[in-house]
Amino acid sequence: MSNNITAIANLPFYRSLKLESQIPGGDDISKTGISDAHLGLKIKLMEFDQNVVSVSGLLGVPFGERNDSTGLWTGSEEWNQILMLNFGRSFYPLDLYFSSSLGYNNRVNGFSDEFRFSIEGGYFVIPNKLLVILKVNGVSSLKNGSLGNVGGAAGLYANNQSYIAYGPEIHYSLAKKMGIIGRVESGAMVKNAPSALAFSFGVYFKN
Repeated sequence: MSNNITAIANLPFYRSLKLESQIPGGDDISKTGISDAHLGLKIKLMEFDQNVVSVSGLLGVPFGERNDSTGLWTGSEEWNQILMLNFGRSFYPLDLYFSSSLGYNNRVNGFSDEFRFSIEGGYFVIPNKLLVILKVNGVSSLKNGSLGNVGGAAGLYANNQSYIAYGPEIHYSLAKKMGIIGRVESGAMVKNAPSALAFSFGVYFKN
């Protein structure tokens, strides 16, 4: 939006879930649909040398569904709020950067609040064309909610989740103002969440 303010819109418009039958010869069940979104702003607080400190606020929008009879839920049905303090550094003239975030997720509807952190580093393998990123992010539950550890058949929205997720991400520019994103994540120290590879694909726009 400007040199000091960035709008954030994370809109998972398509989520596909499948649970294989636990009984030989039984039927698999599947569910597709829109998932919960996060909307917010990132505001620059200060800039010095090649470092930037900012704060970001996100509001969860419960577009997903949490009462499907199959148990394959696409959302948590809560208006949670996330506040993060961010630090970033550019290593220009190298096409390399580092960033980190630390924050708090205030959850509602019986979910426990969470501490969150993220660390990432990125390098343009092909300048202004191909960006390769390594990301590590984690969630630690405060276990102060009233909801049990229910999370549907796939366990994606269980309460009191804690984990460290890590993996590579690739941004490829198709045009000056548009590109595609691909990401693979794995997990460690996982509690109350599925521990498996997660694949994500997306499209980004910039001005």
